[in-house]
Amino acid sequence: MKLQKLEIKNLYGFMNKTIDFNKQLNLLVGINGSGKTSVLNVISWIMQPSWVDLCTIEFKKLQIEFYYESKKHVITCTQTESNLTISIKEGTKQHKPLIAALTIPPSNLISNPNLKEFARGQYEKLQPTPDEIEAWTYFLNLPNPIVISIDRKFDEKSERKNDSKLRVKNISNQTNSIESVKFYSNEAFSIYNKRIIDLNKILRDEILLSSFESTIIDLNNVRKSSKGLSVNDVNKLEINIIKFLEEDNSDQTTTDTLKNAVKNYAAEMRTIVDNYFKLRKEKGLNTNKDKKQDSKNNLFIDTNYIINSNQFTRIEKILKAFSKYEEDSSTAYRAIDIYLKSINHFLQDSSKDLFFKKENGQLYFNIKDKNNKPFIFEQTIDGLSSGEKQILILFTYLAFGNTTGKIFIIDEPEISLHPKWQDDFLQQLRNVTPTDTQLIIATHSPSIVGELEEDCKILLPYNE
Repeated sequence: MKLQKLEIKNLYGFMNKTIDFNKQLNLLVGINGSGKTSVLNVISWIMQPSWVDLCTIEFKKLQIEFYYESKKHVITCTQTESNLTISIKEGTKQHKPLIAALTIPPSNLISNPNLKEFARGQYEKLQPTPDEIEAWTYFLNLPNPIVISIDRKFDEKSERKNDSKLRVKNISNQTNSIESVKFYSNEAFSIYNKRIIDLNKILRDEILLSSFESTIIDLNNVRKSSKGLSVNDVNKLEINIIKFLEEDNSDQTTTDTLKNAVKNYAAEMRTIVDNYFKLRKEKGLNTNKDKKQDSKNNLFIDTNYIINSNQFTRIEKILKAFSKYEEDSSTAYRAIDIYLKSINHFLQDSSKDLFFKKENGQLYFNIKDKNNKPFIFEQTIDGLSSGEKQILILFTYLAFGNTTGKIFIIDEPEISLHPKWQDDFLQQLRNVTPTDTQLIIATHSPSIVGELEEDCKILLPYNE
């Protein structure tokens, strides 16, 4: 989903705004009172939709245009003193409008908070008529816009538990939000860990199958296999297999036995390969054979090498399997790696290092000494400072709470952030943000904006 355009007319009886959105990053900038938070609120009200807000806050027209599933969608909310109407156009299809009767004109609620609270309670009970169910279902099928309002008290839109469809996530309550971080991060690590288990099984199968391949010796294949294999290849195989066994430490006794067997096998193979190439050098043979070379010399291959040629072919195949395993493992780990590096970019300033504990997939951090060596280990993320938690919460929602193309709305992320962190905030944020995500950020901070003027949407204090 990508927002394209927002139009606001007569919000609160005076505010008019028109914003054309960028596909990825949008920075709403302006002085206090220019309407930044109001723009964020309107997006949330329309996309839910929030009946209690749309029925109690005065406006003439609120309209949002966006693309979703290759279609252009237009949602238009119009308000009179007696009715709220929500019109939906989905591609070429026009849904039947949703209409709510307004018991009290919204303009009468501005200076009467008690009356407004009473009215909100009434609108919470709104239910669709039979002919409106299709339009209500339309909203249920839209991706959730996620409003991230960090280090704030809950506002009305996130406080209403009985709203017809509260779909906004507000992460201002850090206690609850840290629990969400634990859930999302653990889920992401579990997905990664399952992928590694699958890759381990594939690699084991490759190694096992190589033991049952044909033992018939073909001299042509022997010549081919002799071209690339070296002592370094045998060393690499030994290192890879031992590392693989150490990571799969379910049975330490069996692991130690297998490691010794691998070391002995590698030692024998190194001797054979080394002797083979020494002998070839003595006989004047080159591994990259010259076609003019004497045919008898071309046929000369050390007896020990011929006897073990299938082992060399096996080594080459296993090395290829390990190479594929490493490539696939790296791909599986990439999102987690970027996530940890981006957060640790900030935590390193307080000598902390965030990591996943392999045994349970939970996040912990170590504290380092002046020599950059850990000396306090495995602290839970509950022990982070408020600013550190703010970074952790926001980055976790973006990295792992975004399973489909979504819209993230972030209000004043600079709160609780040191000026140095504000300088680096957007770059690190973009590192963890999936490419199909649209960010809409309201900020007062020149440090956060930096040199990204092309991504700014400047809101003026007067009507536009």
